[in-house]
Amino acid sequence: MKKTYLLLMFTIAVLNSTGCSVILRENYPGAKTLPTGWSEIPDKRGIYEFRYKDVSMRLSASYRPAFRIMWFGPPLIPLIPKVLYAQKDTLAKLHFYIVIESPTETSSLDLSQIKVYGAGQKALRVDINSVYLDSEKLKEIPKEAVISKGKGYVYLECDSTFFELDQFILDLDSIIVRDDKVKLAILEFRKTAKYIYGPFVIGNHLEDYYQ
Repeated sequence: MKKTYLLLMFTIAVLNSTGCSVILRENYPGAKTLPTGWSEIPDKRGIYEFRYKDVSMRLSASYRPAFRIMWFGPPLIPLIPKVLYAQKDTLAKLHFYIVIESPTETSSLDLSQIKVYGAGQKALRVDINSVYLDSEKLKEIPKEAVISKGKGYVYLECDSTFFELDQFILDLDSIIVRDDKVKLAILEFRKTAKYIYGPFVIGNHLEDYYQ
């Protein structure tokens, strides 16, 4: 009995020295009530679509970092709230991924017209990381992405803080389909969350990597 007890205590000591348990909050932008013209793609959380004739625009957004520790503790039992070690509002990136599919028409999106507004309607800087036409990455970022009977991919990001991005507005302005200029309704997002339990996590549970 004594040996079993010592073995149990030794096991607990080893686990506490090599890992911990956590409850993570995964943050992702969820659209508020979708305006006319936009729909959410079923079974694919956070992907939204706008269609005009046979042209479609799909949009998804994500935060980086996407996870934040809310509770931590020894293996299996995350008893300590992270608020006890609260830090100032952390820096965050907001990533956007846009896919335009134009199978029969020629479409174009003016990238310079894209605007993002954070807390207090503050305009945020939008950086275009890359643009692809079909599978080819363009060497230079164009002012206007023109898709002719194919697919175009645009990657954007904004640098700000989680506080400022708690709610934000994305204004894509309009898309041109052949000779038609189609106004894209403004999308409003709010930070949405789901929680994930991790019974054994190796590493420092207070590292900013999880912020």
